[in-house]
Amino acid sequence: MALVRIKSIHRVTKTLKDGKKIEYHYLSRGGPQFWKSDTKIPVNGPAYFKAYQEKLKTYKPSHGKFRQVIIEYTNSKDFTDLATATQDQMRGYLYHPDWGIDANFGSAPIASFSKPAIRRIVYSWKDKRAESSTSVADAMQGTLTTIVSWAIDRNYFTVNHLLNMKKVHRQQNRAELLWTDEEQKQFIKTAIEAKRPHIAIAFQIACETGLRGSDLALLNKDHIKKREDGELFFSLITKKKGRRVFIPISKSTSQYINNMPEDQHYLILNMYGKPTTIRNISKWILETRRLAGIREEIHLHDCRGTCATRLYRLNFSFKEIAAHMGWSIDYTSRMLKIYADANPLNDESLFRNHESI
Repeated sequence: MALVRIKSIHRVTKTLKDGKKIEYHYLSRGGPQFWKSDTKIPVNGPAYFKAYQEKLKTYKPSHGKFRQVIIEYTNSKDFTDLATATQDQMRGYLYHPDWGIDANFGSAPIASFSKPAIRRIVYSWKDKRAESSTSVADAMQGTLTTIVSWAIDRNYFTVNHLLNMKKVHRQQNRAELLWTDEEQKQFIKTAIEAKRPHIAIAFQIACETGLRGSDLALLNKDHIKKREDGELFFSLITKKKGRRVFIPISKSTSQYINNMPEDQHYLILNMYGKPTTIRNISKWILETRRLAGIREEIHLHDCRGTCATRLYRLNFSFKEIAAHMGWSIDYTSRMLKIYADANPLNDESLFRNHESI
C-alpha cells in the first residue's frame, strides 16, 4: 500500500551539536510543528495523522493578518542571520502561549498596525506583562517594534506607531557588579564540595576568558592556538559581534586542557560529559551562587566585566584588552573608565596604558 504524502507539510532537518540529525514536520512553511523524528511515532502512521489533525484544529490561518508578517520575518535573512541565542529568545517572545506577540497580535488585521490606536493597545499589553517582569516587557515590545520596522521597509505599513516607546525597566549599572576574588573562591569551593566540578570549570573559564555565554558553550579544541614561545591562547570569532578575539590561556586552564581526553572536543561539558548550552551554564551559575550564599544580583554575564577589570589591574594595554574582549579601542577606553569609576583602581595605571597605545 502506497504511503499518503500531504503536499503542504514542510519538512526541515537539523543537525545537533552531537552530530545527531532530527527531522521536523510543520503543517506548512511558517506553520506550527506537529512531529519530530526523535519521537516514537512513525511517519504516515495513524498517530502521525492524528497529531497532524489535532494541530490543524488549532492552527490559525495567517493570510492578511499580522501573523503573516511574523512568519515572513522569521523566514527572512534579517532573522536567520541573527545569533542562534538571539533567535531562540525572540521566538520565546513571539510564541509564548499567554503573553506572546502571536497570541496577542497574530490574529489582528495587518492594516490595524497603520492606525495610531495600536500604540495604546501595545502599551496596555506591555504594562500587563511588566507586572511580572519589566525587563521582559521591554524586550517583547522591542521585538514587536523590530518586526513592524521590518514590515514598513516592505510596504506593509507606511508609519511605525511603536517607535520611541518608553521603557519600564530601570537598568541597573552592571559596572558595579563584578565577582570579587573572595566570591570567585567561594563559588569554586562550593561547586567542588557539591561534586559539580564541571560547574567550577565553566565558571573559571568564564572569568578568565570574559567570553559571552553563547561563545563559552561552543569553546573547543579548534580554538586553541600556540605562539612561537609555546604559550597557548584562544582565537575565535564571537557570535554576537563577529569579531576575532585573542585570549591568553592561564596555567590552570592549560592544565585542564592537557588532562582532557583525546575524544573530548568541547571544553565545557555537562555532568554527563556532553556539550551544553548558554542556558544551562547560566542556570549552573545561579544555582551554585545561591548555594554559596553569594549576592543574588550577580550573574554569568558579570564574569565578562570581572575579566576586563582583572586585565586592567594586571596592566594589560588597551590594545591587549580590546583584542581579548573583542572591543574597539574607543569602547575599551569608555568601559574601563566606567569600571574604574564604579570600582576604584589606580588612575595612573589607566593613564599609562592609554599613553602606550
